[in-house]
Amino acid sequence: MKLSEIVTELKAAKINYMIVGGYAVNFHGYSRNTVDIDLIIKLTLANLKKVEKILNGLGMVSKLPIDAASVFKFREEYIQNRNMIAWNFYSEEDPTDQVDILITHDVSDFKAEKFKVGDMIFKVISKDDLIAMKKESGREKDLLDIKELSK
Repeated sequence: MKLSEIVTELKAAKINYMIVGGYAVNFHGYSRNTVDIDLIIKLTLANLKKVEKILNGLGMVSKLPIDAASVFKFREEYIQNRNMIAWNFYSEEDPTDQVDILITHDVSDFKAEKFKVGDMIFKVISKDDLIAMKKESGREKDLLDIKELSK
């Protein structure tokens, strides 16, 4: 799955999105491997339904037996009681193709920076907000990312 395919579809559907996670780290100059595409969106029922339709149309399915309506309705329950931080999608043809829609944050929580690659413009979480998000998670790989991003 190419990031450009997903971003093209998100833009066509007028979904306010932002790239976070490993791809954002790469955009900000620290090259590291990542297996999934992490995104945040404006968390509305309409946007969640659009994202679900887009990803399904690109051959991806939800890892859990939940749909957009469930994510929207039970978001706080999933976060508080099930430790769910993202709605995960994967390709049945290639399970290494993964997209995570973070449900713990809304796109309006952060500032975006735009990066032009070829003819495409990508909206990426700002470096400062990315560092703050990674501090919040506290995972070892995120602490390493913070160290590299802070140079």
